[in-house]
Amino acid sequence: MTDIRDPRTLIGSAIYLGASRFIGTIEEIETPDLEFGTVESGASLKREVVVPVLEAMKSTIKINGTSEDLITAFSNQVTTNTELTIRNDTTTIRHDAIELDMAGKVKVLKLPIAKPGEKIVAEISINLDVYTYLVNGVKKIEIDTLNLICNIDGNDVLEQTRANL
Repeated sequence: MTDIRDPRTLIGSAIYLGASRFIGTIEEIETPDLEFGTVESGASLKREVVVPVLEAMKSTIKINGTSEDLITAFSNQVTTNTELTIRNDTTTIRHDAIELDMAGKVKVLKLPIAKPGEKIVAEISINLDVYTYLVNGVKKIEIDTLNLICNIDGNDVLEQTRANL
């Protein structure tokens, strides 16, 4: 398992449906770990070999926002591909600008019953096909499971796998 999580916090960052439709702020987020599969090789000699085959990635996010925005944003999203963008929107001497782009199918969506005038915290779990992590505009992580792309800090982990196909 390769830990691709960044210790910098995303709590309070803005979350957008697609790249532009603001739906709330991050209350809590669990970003994915990167796991590679193992296979048995050899007919007479059984051994496990680590190969660069991506395992499923998922992320769990709690979003704080107004009930109408959240319900509208996710009303039809469970059956279609959902694209989310998270931006911390702060670039100062002490903080880097972080942007996260994710796409995949929503697996679990929990929307509490809205009460007039109160913000709600929705929780979604999303099975990711695409995960891109940028720091100050520089792409640090790019993973696209459908197209066998896995770049971590400029290292193309699946380059040989794509060449073999």
